Amino acid sequence: MLIDRPSHLPPPRITFHLTDRCRYECKFCFVPPIRHVRDLSTEHSTRAARDLAEAIAGVVIVMTGGEPIFHKGVWEILEAATSRGAVIHFNTSGPGIGPEEARRLADVGVSHVNLSLDGPAPVHNFLRGHKDAYRLAQEALDNLAANAPDTRRNVVCVVMGANLAALPEFLDELDADEHVSGVYFQIATNPLGPTGPDDWRNDRDLMH
Repeated sequence: MLIDRPSHLPPPRITFHLTDRCRYECKFCFVPPIRHVRDLSTEHSTRAARDLAEAIAGVVIVMTGGEPIFHKGVWEILEAATSRGAVIHFNTSGPGIGPEEARRLADVGVSHVNLSLDGPAPVHNFLRGHKDAYRLAQEALDNLAANAPDTRRNVVCVVMGANLAALPEFLDELDADEHVSGVYFQIATNPLGPTGPDDWRNDRDLMH
């Protein structure tokens, strides 16, 4: 069934949470650490993506997680959506986006890749809880530029007390990087954390 909508409105945007699988321990994440992630089956997620694309003409589906590239059925799910006219924005922190993955994202029709970067290397690595997070994000950006040149490459930065002072210099770096198509900000204001309602508020390194 095709859903009618007023013609003056832009296509609706739907967030599709594909998986909680992730290699990082981001300090601001609201998902508690999970040792054994159980994803919905590829069949189930493929059907959901297909049904969304068929029901809402031109729908924008934001594939997110976790790290959506780590879902075992990611390519089949993406194909089910793009082949039926959906516009895909793909969120990633960078790990798993090598040259081949970048090419496949382009080949399957992903129009935007939104790459998480929260500041210069020391700040980003601290916030993401991984010593190589910045390097992996930069490698993903380079791989996308080289192998998916027509795919828009956006940087998404989560803003909080821990990185606020570093943002002016960081923005200058992004502005000089020809691989970056655009920059977006998310303000961390929700005090909800993985173990309780005051996790973020009480973390002075994070929020102050």
